[in-house]
Amino acid sequence: WQDLLDAAMSTEPKRWREGIIAADGMLGELLTRLGYHSDATSEQLRSVPEGAFVTLPQAWEAHRIRNFIVQRNSNFILTQREAFRVMKLYEQVFEEFDFI
Repeated sequence: WQDLLDAAMSTEPKRWREGIIAADGMLGELLTRLGYHSDATSEQLRSVPEGAFVTLPQAWEAHRIRNFIVQRNSNFILTQREAFRVMKLYEQVFEEFDFI
């Protein structure tokens, strides 16, 4: 996890994106372990009942930003500050379940 946080603090925008994409993969793995099975993280998140865990809003927000950065036609500009903020959102989710 520390390597992914370090990527978010890098001066290289490519590493910010890679870190967020990797963290989203971890989110999908966590959701699978929690019993939410699907091919897509967004489908897994949709199947989580509201209130099932405290950090569900953070998971959704982080995943939404991940979607913005992987869309080719997106005008979303990822800054280092935003990359780090998104990584901290993922971190909150992972810490709730002792995943990291």
